[in-house]
Parts: sequence; structure tokens; C-alpha cells
Amino acid sequence: MGRARSVHARRQPELLSGGERTPSNPRRGAAAQQRTVRGTEEYLCANPMRPIYTQDLCKALGVSASALSGSFNAVFGMSPHRYLKLRRMSLVRAALLSGSGHWRTVKGVALSNGFWHLSQFAQDYKATFGELPSATLARASAVP
Repeated sequence: MGRARSVHARRQPELLSGGERTPSNPRRGAAAQQRTVRGTEEYLCANPMRPIYTQDLCKALGVSASALSGSFNAVFGMSPHRYLKLRRMSLVRAALLSGSGHWRTVKGVALSNGFWHLSQFAQDYKATFGELPSATLARASAVP
């Protein structure tokens, strides 16, 4: 019993510090994070009309959620979920500002970009861009 306790006591600091998981070469870790982010961008570009979520990226890139999160926090200073939401929000704004006849309603463009809760979407859009999506669409439509 005393021996088991001493083995556990010796391993505890290593487990708490993550000693075995720390990469020996920090540049290698940064390179892997950059590859993950580049892979994400490539996947997003290859699927432009599909709303992409974090679990989709993990599966497509063959990485864990924690590895994906670590990469995004290191490269962008935000979670992959936040990055994807801001990206989709930017796609909505671009579509609304395009003034093309294809996007005649805020609802249509929001739904097509994966925003299912329209009132929450409108609040988030206003918090991000300083105006309601309907105001963006109206402004774009008013421009000759």
C-alpha cells in the first residue's frame, strides 16, 4: 500500500502539469495549429453553401475538439465556434449588401447560412455590425 501511494505521489505532478503531453518543440505545435487552421479554411472554401459547425470540422480534419479549439485560440484568439459564427455572420452581411435579387429577405439569407433562431440572429447581427439585418438590406436596396 505504501509503495502504491509513493508511485502515485511521484506521478501526480507530471499528470497535473501535463508533462508527457507538452511538445518538445514548440514550433512543431505551432505548425500543427497552422495546418489545422489552413485545413479549416480549405474545407470552408470547398463547402461554400453549407453551414459548417465545429463537429463537422473535427470529422473532416481528423482532429479532436480540443486540438481544434487549441489551434483556433492560438491563431485567432477565439474558439472555433465563435470563428464559425462570425464567418457565417459575415457571409450574411455580404449577401444582404450585395443587393442581388437572389436575397430578397433577411429570413432567407439567415436560414441559408445556418441561423435558425431568427430573433437571436437579429440581436447577434446588431451586436456585431451595429445595425439590424433589415437595415442592412434596406440600405443596400436603396443604393441605385
